[in-house]
Amino acid sequence: MSVASHSPIDRSVLGCIVTGYAKGGTTLLKDLLVQTTDMQSGFEGGMLLEPSPARGIPEPHCRNLIDAWRPAADFLDRYRGCATFEDGYRLLRDSAAVLPDRTSPLLDKTPEYLVCLADVVRRAPGTPLVAVLRDPLHVVVSWVQLGNPLSDAIAWVHAATESLVSVVSSHGRRLPCYIVSLAELVAEPDATLAPLQVWLGRWPRRMDRARDCGMPYTAGGRDRMPRGIEIDRHDVTSRCDPATLERIRRELRRAVPAASWIASLRSGPAADIAGPFVRAA
Repeated sequence: MSVASHSPIDRSVLGCIVTGYAKGGTTLLKDLLVQTTDMQSGFEGGMLLEPSPARGIPEPHCRNLIDAWRPAADFLDRYRGCATFEDGYRLLRDSAAVLPDRTSPLLDKTPEYLVCLADVVRRAPGTPLVAVLRDPLHVVVSWVQLGNPLSDAIAWVHAATESLVSVVSSHGRRLPCYIVSLAELVAEPDATLAPLQVWLGRWPRRMDRARDCGMPYTAGGRDRMPRGIEIDRHDVTSRCDPATLERIRRELRRAVPAASWIASLRSGPAADIAGPFVRAA
């Protein structure tokens, strides 16, 4: 499929794309947006990883989608017959058993999109893109603690960071992209979500009002998190011995020069920080 053949996806079908580092907070943000806006979602989508619906959905994203969204048994066959990605998202919304209705827009949360962001932007031109950024050091430590080789973790963070910096710096204000700092999201969820909800053009709901849709809340804290939301408030670096942590820092500084700058970014439209992105490229 040629670049010119991709048409914008109606916002009533696909409300936004959420991406970011794997183990970097994308699931947290997806859950919070689903509970505080009219958007709906399953675990991951991955539909934009291939150049057209005819190519299907690559693994493990295909299995993730089937298990989490629970679409009709013939979904994959019908999806491959879709002429456009908009048709594909409509089909998913119409057939996914986990979705509460067939009219609210979808949210496609897929961390892997960050590595191939230029392709994703071409395949869904104009769709709001939200990138969750966690301190790359914490991301790499999380990967290593899960048993992944350090070299693999750093290589993925390097590829994802280069992809993000390249796309934002080259598109500038033409790219509808919003950066969310995971540190800010964890510390002040409502304060971080409110401007994002406005930017997305969604009807916002504070988390303390999400009980309106049946979500109980925990007590205490400056901002209360919904029960059932998985969130790591612990600094993962404290679970790493000093020698290993210093090795990871050294390797990360060498392979990802923009890591410390990424860790310091504040939440807001990427267009407002286009200058730093260009300098980091």
